[in-house]
Amino acid sequence: HDILDCEDIAEHAWKIVIQDARIDDEKTNPGLIVARERPDASFYMQAVRSVVSLDTVLEKIRELQLVHRFAKNGRGLIGALSALSWPAERSTYELIVYDAPAPPVLPYDLKRKVATFADQFAGTFNNFDSENRHAAMFPSPRTPVLCGIRTSDPSDIIDFPEQMSQRFNVNYTGYLLFQTNQATDDHYQHKFSNFEELSSYAFNAVVSTKPSSIPGSHWFFNYLFSGKEYTAAIFEPS
Repeated sequence: HDILDCEDIAEHAWKIVIQDARIDDEKTNPGLIVARERPDASFYMQAVRSVVSLDTVLEKIRELQLVHRFAKNGRGLIGALSALSWPAERSTYELIVYDAPAPPVLPYDLKRKVATFADQFAGTFNNFDSENRHAAMFPSPRTPVLCGIRTSDPSDIIDFPEQMSQRFNVNYTGYLLFQTNQATDDHYQHKFSNFEELSSYAFNAVVSTKPSSIPGSHWFFNYLFSGKEYTAAIFEPS
């Protein structure tokens, strides 16, 4: 597509975004980018492994002459450019089920039964947290999203919404299957020379002390890595 096509696409898509965006919420800053070609994957890796500034993104947008739209402070452009740059070398899937304009508040027992049922589909994960008895596939009812079921195998999951509706009398208005980077560990750096704040790493080390705890169920231990000793903290899962 030429730049005029991109402008036309952006204009129509942005109307849809703004129609459903929660602009009144101080935490929302939607952004949209339309590109003729996929940006280099290096930007995705930078964004998923560190903190990227909005200025960096705007500079990249100008460099690549990308058609874009944004509201409020524009931080949504960071996620938009990161998503466009994703090479999808490793991926999982999430089926988002909608009940527009907003789903009803479902009883806890019903959500637990639906989440347990979702676990029966091949390849699904993180539907129900059995340790905390939490139906993790159901978000807070603040958007049209009814639930989201994650899977490594998308072939069977398309039938889930209709089966959910028939078995549990839970209504829905539509669904979309997304290819995602969830559970891919893309955010881990395997080759590095120094630790940096707000980054994640995967490496082998030697534990040098016994673990000790403090009030709040937090545990600490020391380890040796590349000739230096560091302290690791283990937090109670949220």
